[in-house]
Parts: sequence; structure tokens; C-alpha cells
Amino acid sequence: MPSRIDWEDSRIFRIHAGCGGTADRLKPLPVMLLMAHKSRRLLLIKWGRPAELEAFFMDWRKFRQGPRATNIEELIELTTNSEEFAMVKARVQAHDHGSVYYNEQRQQPDEPTFEQVYHLCWRVLFTPAHAVAKRIEQQFENSGMVPGHYVGIHIRALYGVSERDPAMIEHWTRNAIHCASQLEKQQLHSTAGPFYLSSDSSVALAVGMAYGMELGAQVVTRQTAEEKAPKQPYHLDKAPKSAKPSEFYDTFVDLYLLAIGRCVTYNMGGYGTWALYISPYTNHNNNKAVSFSTPQRQWYSQM
Repeated sequence: MPSRIDWEDSRIFRIHAGCGGTADRLKPLPVMLLMAHKSRRLLLIKWGRPAELEAFFMDWRKFRQGPRATNIEELIELTTNSEEFAMVKARVQAHDHGSVYYNEQRQQPDEPTFEQVYHLCWRVLFTPAHAVAKRIEQQFENSGMVPGHYVGIHIRALYGVSERDPAMIEHWTRNAIHCASQLEKQQLHSTAGPFYLSSDSSVALAVGMAYGMELGAQVVTRQTAEEKAPKQPYHLDKAPKSAKPSEFYDTFVDLYLLAIGRCVTYNMGGYGTWALYISPYTNHNNNKAVSFSTPQRQWYSQM
């Protein structure tokens, strides 16, 4: 007979099998590279939904067809030089995206932290696909923004919910713009913008543009080619299964536009901090960013 379970001494986990958001998938990048190094393996990233990763970033693979793999269903951690398996399959989902574990593995205090090394990892591995890069350039050309000379604002209004009180979203949006104006005052010695506003709520985008006009500040939102109105991008964890890969381009356009700003203000979720980690302008090993003379065609030189 099965033994009686002592519920007071047991820990129950609820498993959600659905796909995580974009940040959940790629934010643990330094940890996965570290684990690949410790186990003497190559890091391979496989996406199935909404499309392969190569739909959004340049495809650097030498061979398009990958090797046949051994699938390990349950894996907690692999740090030894085991040669028993040709390939190890793992998933990472944690609120800190592995940063605590990564920082604990440092041997010397002066070794770069998770936050400091992230930008370098990203720059080595990822370059936007042509369709994504073209949209980023169009946003700079249409708005007149200069890389490194504006503040990014991200408002995740619908994190964990399908709808929220518009009054609350309006309050968050106004507060975010005030916060961004203080950052701009410190970094760029101005409070009139431009501010690049990204959100998963069309209410936040509309309120932000209206409030910017009220303050006499330039608030920029991404506009699609098909319509002259702000539109929130899909988040990978909430989008319908029928959505096409091209409908997710703006998710990465917003990410880069937030990251290319001098600084970023954000609230809930991991998307805003993800842009901060990718940014070439924040403090990554004390590297200093270079000013741009013709930014519309050189925005990627620092990413």
C-alpha cells in the first residue's frame, strides 16, 4: 500500500505547460551558456511557437538540419563532464531568470555579473532579421529619435490579467512619464522628451500620447504601416495560435527601441528589464556608448 503523505512536510508544485513569454525564453541566456560550458556541450536553441527563432533573428547556422537528439524528460541540473548523452534538453523558468545562480558561480569578485555580461552575450548571438531591422529603421526615420538620446518607457498593464481598470492604467502611464522625465533630466538635461512608450495596452499608448501633448513633451509610440494609430504588440504567451510570425515582429521592434534609449523605466514583468540588460548604454563593465552622427543608419553598431 502507498505510504500516507504528511502534507505539512510536503511541497506541492503546480506545473503550467504553456509557452512562456519572449523574456522568459531568452532572458536566461547567460545561464544556459554557462551550463553548456560546464557540461562541454554546444548551446542549441529550439523554438516551435509562434515560429522558429530564425524568423526574427539572422540565421547563423552552418547546417540547417540539426542532429538527432536523446530526449531527457526530467533534468534538474547537469554540471559534470558526462558523455553519456549526446544532447541534453532543458527548460528554465524562474523569476530571476537564473541571475542568482549565475552570480553565485563567479570565482572572483571582479568577474562580471549576470547583468553586466548579458549585453555582450546578446550582441554575439543575435542580430535582427531584415524584416525586424527595417521596421526599427523606419521608426527612427518617422519619429526623428536619435539612439541614446531618448528615454524608453514600458508599461505592462495586462500582466497576469486579460483586462484592467482604465483609470488604473491611466495613473500608471502618467506616473511612468513623470519617472521618465526625471531620468531624462539626469541623463540628457531635458524634460521635454522624446520618450518612446511601449505597452501591452492600447489605453496606455493613447493616454501617453495625450498626456505628452498636455505637458508639451514628445511621446512616441510605434505605428504600423497599415494604420496611423498606436498598436500594442503581441506577447508570445498570450497571442492566438493562429497568429502569423510577421505579427510578432513588433514585439522585437519594441524591445530594441526600448533598449537603444539612454535609459528605461518599467513596471511589472520581465520585458522592461530585458530591454535594460540588452541596452548598450547602461553600465555593462563600465563600457561607454558612442554618440551617433547619422543614427538612422547606424543604430545597430552598438547593439
